[in-house]
Amino acid sequence: MDQLILNAGKDTPRVHFNHKEGILELSGQSLSEDASLFYAPLLNWLQAYVSSNPAVTKLIFNLSYFNSSSAKQLLKILYELETIQKNGNTIEVLWKFPKGNSLLEERGNELEFLVDLPFKYEAH
Repeated sequence: MDQLILNAGKDTPRVHFNHKEGILELSGQSLSEDASLFYAPLLNWLQAYVSSNPAVTKLIFNLSYFNSSSAKQLLKILYELETIQKNGNTIEVLWKFPKGNSLLEERGNELEFLVDLPFKYEAH
């Protein structure tokens, strides 16, 4: 299984999914109106990753902005990763947000409410 690395685009985040270290990171902003097109290969990669039964996974969201179309895709990522925890393995979600940006912190809280995964929050 290869790493998945995508540079940030005008409307898309930087992606660095490293299966060997179990660190999956999305950073930047996600503004694509057709976010499903961008996120489809990420979700395919995650399905293969989850089926490899990783012992420890850390998902890092370091997004400065994302639209509602992207929020649906982020939720799909979280749903896919819930399987890791259901299999008895460890997963941690780190939600980074700009210091003082309570709206982005709340968006993390909303996603956390919808899944059964432990979130940690970090203002930077």
